[in-house]
Amino acid sequence: MAEQVQILFLPFLACLILTGIHVYLGIHVISRKVIFVDLALAQIAALGATVAFLLGYDPRSQGAYFFSLGFAVLAAGVFALTRTRTERVPQEAIIGLAYATASAAAILLADISPHGAEHLHDLLAGSIVWVTPAQILKTAIFYTVIGTFHYIFRERFLMISLHPEQAYSQGVRVRIWDFLFYLSFGVVITSSVQIAGVLLVFCYLVAPAVFAVMFFDNLKSRLITGWVVGTTVSAAGLFFSYDRPSGPTIMVCFAVALILGAVLRAIVLAPSRPRALAAAAAVIVLLAGIGWAFQRFGPAHSLSASEPDAHATALAGSPEHAVGSKTSELREALRDSHANVRAKAVTDLAATGDHRVVPDLLDALHDQSPAVRESAASALHGLGDPAALPSLKQGLASADEDEWVRLRIAQAVADLGDPAGIPVLLELAGKADAKLARGEALGTLTRLSGSVGSAAPDPEAPESAALLDKLGRWWHRQGTRLKWDGSSRVYRPAP
Repeated sequence: MAEQVQILFLPFLACLILTGIHVYLGIHVISRKVIFVDLALAQIAALGATVAFLLGYDPRSQGAYFFSLGFAVLAAGVFALTRTRTERVPQEAIIGLAYATASAAAILLADISPHGAEHLHDLLAGSIVWVTPAQILKTAIFYTVIGTFHYIFRERFLMISLHPEQAYSQGVRVRIWDFLFYLSFGVVITSSVQIAGVLLVFCYLVAPAVFAVMFFDNLKSRLITGWVVGTTVSAAGLFFSYDRPSGPTIMVCFAVALILGAVLRAIVLAPSRPRALAAAAAVIVLLAGIGWAFQRFGPAHSLSASEPDAHATALAGSPEHAVGSKTSELREALRDSHANVRAKAVTDLAATGDHRVVPDLLDALHDQSPAVRESAASALHGLGDPAALPSLKQGLASADEDEWVRLRIAQAVADLGDPAGIPVLLELAGKADAKLARGEALGTLTRLSGSVGSAAPDPEAPESAALLDKLGRWWHRQGTRLKWDGSSRVYRPAP
């Protein structure tokens, strides 16, 4: 548990920052009845990032950020101009069209690049578990400035959102304040999408605010409720996402919280509370039964062991062109558009044995291609530099990750003397889709445990199942007492 808390601490801080500003902005957009403006702005910012990606900018670079920001500011201007007093054409229709158009354009542009699909996936799902302390500090300062700006002019912003007719009648320049609102909104969304992805940012904006609006009418109660719900659900989502994709898990937790809130509200307002409670209990029993039946009789989760491993094909492929031999050339090759070239550059950088390349390899852990990330984890494993351990452990928390990448990261962490890699190896040895990955995880565990047993050649053999059970019990009994013996490279119980 302590290990889990340590790994997920930074992502939790990022969630708190998102909750703080997004709940406030979410109450604005719900009051304006433009729920999808966040999704539209986020998708337009993502379109800007896609354009930057095609122009050769790293998705995490400042250049890509300013491209996204430029697109978001342009959209903010359009949304401010299209809000009219009569609204012959509802603004929500314009926002919906903007979202659909931006999505279509991003798909078309991404189709130009061989890595476009991976880029789009990253923009949608995000990777909040990879957030860095520098990102958190920069975002916190940035959002504090924007929050202060909104606090100073709160009366104007609240009037144009909650009472637009009153604003028009008092001669407030609604269009200008609208633009300032959408401008600050777009800046927040652009920054948030870089951390959490389009879908999770939308969830943070809408879900806590909707929960609060269900129960309260005044702004203060809504804000406090939204912040409490956002914080609680973030903690629960990260807890359950330790071995699952983090973004989708948090979103599902938000959905569960909303359902529970709606049920609670329905029970409180029902003419007959006993009857309402009985109906709710019946629905819960029905859903539990469906869930049990799906788990018991649903489709098998594993792929056929005979299927070829996609990662092996990707790694085995030859690079599309030479990568050079000098360190400067290899670093340049890390930005190549071909994954095989980047993977080769990672391998060749590690082969230099120069530990000054560790930062380059850590950057490659965030590459869009799983093959490159796997090569980077293997390279860091080979170098055995303890400086890489914090970033590698952070990578263990990402269940979004390809299982081969997780395997290499777990092997690297465990061989650096940190037992945090062992639970992941146990999980992969029992549940990895690829038979080869299960076998390799089992072999690594056997080596690390020293005398617990020896791995059978076939991970699906009964002997392997018995060995995995034995290793699981070894970890359960002695996990907290195990110490790394660097001379024999095995874990032994502390005396």
